[in-house]
Amino acid sequence: MVELFNNVDNELAIEIAKGVGVYAPEQKEGTQVMKESPNVSQERTEHTVKNTIKTRKIAILVADGYDHTGVKQVIQALNGGGAHTDIISKYRGMLKSSSGEKLEVNQNYLTAASVMYDAVYVPGGKESIDTLKTQGDAINFINEAFRHCKPLGATGEGIELLKAANLPDIKFAGQKSADKVVSDKGVVTSKNSENIGSFNDSFIAAIAKHRHWDREKKEQVPA
Repeated sequence: MVELFNNVDNELAIEIAKGVGVYAPEQKEGTQVMKESPNVSQERTEHTVKNTIKTRKIAILVADGYDHTGVKQVIQALNGGGAHTDIISKYRGMLKSSSGEKLEVNQNYLTAASVMYDAVYVPGGKESIDTLKTQGDAINFINEAFRHCKPLGATGEGIELLKAANLPDIKFAGQKSADKVVSDKGVVTSKNSENIGSFNDSFIAAIAKHRHWDREKKEQVPA
């Protein structure tokens, strides 16, 4: 199989050989074609993806004590753009918000993984985030999505979960930028719930790009 890949690209064949633990090809084969097409490049999705989030799947990580208003507004914006959202928590059943509303969990960490989703959103709610920060599954969900260059979004206390995941070289919204939405390498954050409209616009734009390949330090993240 490595030899077959060598007929396409020698460097690719060498990396595959390293990965599976076999000898690398000694000679370069293939046609040495140097032409490129954006139509087959995942890195250049702007040529094939027309700035839409239709059919994209968004994971929403929550626990009891979440910010119900924030979740509802973000879900409404995402669904309005044609995306699909799943509420993910440690257990199936109903979650109770900080203000008493209830929300049904669609998936738990045993039945869902970040590789099944195109983006991840973490809403605020101090109790919810305090719980999620103690759950390795939630941290791993964030890390894996980040390493795969997928968009991440967080509002309010949800930013603290992204910080707990130790995402390298990323700027987050904070006290000094409480009145602004910060978007950095596909990680969109907003400290102030009053900015939810601007956050939705920025998060949707990040999702529409599909992947954010400028995360040069993504391999530092354990996932």
